[in-house]
Amino acid sequence: MRVCIHALICLALIGLQVNLVTAKPRLPKEHTDLTVKQVNQRPISSHFGVCTHLHREPAGWSNEMLPMIRNMGMSTYREGVLWHEVEKEKGVYKVPAFSDEHVNMAIKMGMEPMVILLYGNKLYENPMDPEAFANYANHVIEHFKGRVKYFEVYNEPNNFAFRSHYGGMWNGVGEGDEKYAVWLLKFVEFASIVTQRIKDKHPDAFLLGYSMNPPARHHAFNFPDAWKNLDAIAIHPYSKRLPPEQRLYGGEGITKLDGIKTADDDHSVESMIRLNREKLDAMGLKHVKIWVTEAGNTTARFVKSHGNFAGYNEFTQAAYNSRKAIICLSNGIEKFFYYDYYDDGNDPDNPGHNFGLLKRDYSPKQSFFAAQRLNALLYDKVTPTKINVEVQRLAPWPSDGEVFHDETNFAYLNTPQVHSFTRKDGSTIVFVWRPGRVYGDRQEELSHLTIRDTQGSLVQAGRVVTGEKLELKTTVDNEKIQVQMAPYGSDPIYMIFK
Repeated sequence: MRVCIHALICLALIGLQVNLVTAKPRLPKEHTDLTVKQVNQRPISSHFGVCTHLHREPAGWSNEMLPMIRNMGMSTYREGVLWHEVEKEKGVYKVPAFSDEHVNMAIKMGMEPMVILLYGNKLYENPMDPEAFANYANHVIEHFKGRVKYFEVYNEPNNFAFRSHYGGMWNGVGEGDEKYAVWLLKFVEFASIVTQRIKDKHPDAFLLGYSMNPPARHHAFNFPDAWKNLDAIAIHPYSKRLPPEQRLYGGEGITKLDGIKTADDDHSVESMIRLNREKLDAMGLKHVKIWVTEAGNTTARFVKSHGNFAGYNEFTQAAYNSRKAIICLSNGIEKFFYYDYYDDGNDPDNPGHNFGLLKRDYSPKQSFFAAQRLNALLYDKVTPTKINVEVQRLAPWPSDGEVFHDETNFAYLNTPQVHSFTRKDGSTIVFVWRPGRVYGDRQEELSHLTIRDTQGSLVQAGRVVTGEKLELKTTVDNEKIQVQMAPYGSDPIYMIFK
């Protein structure tokens, strides 16, 4: 009898474990109770989206997240349809049902899904066989015809599959007498074949690619066949342990190390975008857009080394995310995807588990509200506009010092950040902030602002991250707007003129 009872208990526990693994996550009511009518009432920004892993239901993701993503004002989301899940038997293709579910749900809410075509398939001797990949890609594109317009070809080949399979330096530089890394040569061959096969069958499909580290991307620009069929290139300008205005790759020392220039000596993200634009233009690809398909910051604890990643508190994550998004939009980036919507794991010390706008219990971080607020401020479609704004710092802080990376020293960027846009209703919105690190031990700096080249009067001002509304004193003198004692800190202030 005891043996039978013990067996029954074991079976019950096994059944409970199966239910815990297979049951759909229980999302908060604010996610699941929204109707299509309710979410369609919130203004949407055509510029912003989030990265998702909706296919990872056992890890807490769910299609039921989409109404809240849309209710944030996001126009799009980035989700993978993996090759090995579509082609489980050689030559037999079937898109998973959950992919159809989230695409159909998103379309009803007026969103534009973006599908990533990615990774390898062990059914083939070469798991990155370009012809086999193209067959899978064409099936997926045909399957979603009329529903999905945007398709991203592969993701970070230097991190996933290509480099680990073929070998070579992370930055695309060859070893010995070889000019380029083996993985880079294999990838540009793959990309050239795949995108040509896709465009042959689906000329109207919007293709973007190929996110990789800046040095490797710039080396890959020497192979124009890999880029000629793209409608946009994808970049991932993570700042890692730097403030969002800068990236680790750039300057004279890094240029010598990587064999190519990827940013100016100030290591600015602005210069990195500009150099990508110049490379595309030089290849005769002026029509090709630049999208940011991943960027973000992690809130992981910093109890062990994360390499080049730093773990930030929630305020800093929100400030850095917002500042990076504004910089990118004002420098011609058409779409910006936050990485990512929901924390991907339960390890508080793993950087990759903690990039989300939501925590594991689905509660929002400050970055969630900052992203929602930025969507509302930059609703619909905005146009970058150069406004002459002079920032007079009343008591400037000393420089933040220098960064040491790969045998190169460079200074933190200290130029006041001013970015402005014309909105759909004809109003102008101006963002101002102090670049560099976030400090919690100092009183906030104040500044006087002199604004030229804008029409109308100041009708609204506030902070992006905290949402605090500001009452700023303004005077108009000789077609100049003077703003007195304006905050100049880590949280961007916005001013709307109409």
